[in-house]
Amino acid sequence: MDFDVDDLPAPYDSLTGFRDRRALFADLADAIAARRECIVALFALDGAETVRKLEGHDVCDRAIAELAEEFSSVVGSEGTCYVPRRHEFALLVMDRSLASQTALLATAAIAIRREGMPRGIGTSFGVTLLPGEASSPLDALIVADRRRRNRIRPAGTAAAAVDR
Repeated sequence: MDFDVDDLPAPYDSLTGFRDRRALFADLADAIAARRECIVALFALDGAETVRKLEGHDVCDRAIAELAEEFSSVVGSEGTCYVPRRHEFALLVMDRSLASQTALLATAAIAIRREGMPRGIGTSFGVTLLPGEASSPLDALIVADRRRRNRIRPAGTAAAAVDR
C-alpha cells in the first residue's frame, strides 16, 4: 500500500493541542541518547472514562480540553506536554533542578482536577528520572506508569512494594 507522508496524522492531539505519543517517544529517545537529565511524568485522568460513559463524550471532551489548558498554563515553558494515550497526559521536563521539577509536578497534578460535575476527574501520576532509570522510551513510560499505579494502591500490598 502506498502512502504519502502528508497522509500521516499530525504530531498533535486534536482535543488538547499537546504533542502525541509518537512525539513523546521521539523526544524521550533523543533525551536518553544524549544522556540529558530530565524527568518524564505520566498523569492518568482518573474518572474521565466514567464521566464519558455517564455524562457523554461532549461533556468529557470539554472537561479534558479545559484541564489541558490549565495543565499547559501551569507547565508553561518549563516542559513539554503530551497525550500518550486516551485520558493521559505526559510531561517531559529537561534540565531543571530536582526542587523545581518537584514543585512543577505538584502544581501540575493540582491543575488536573475537575469537580462540579456529578462525577469528577482527578489524577494519579508517576515519574521516571532519566537517564538513570530507563534505557528506552518504552521503559521510561513503564516505570512511570508502575509508580503511578503503586501510588493509588494501599500501602503494604505486594503490588505497592514492587517499585517506589
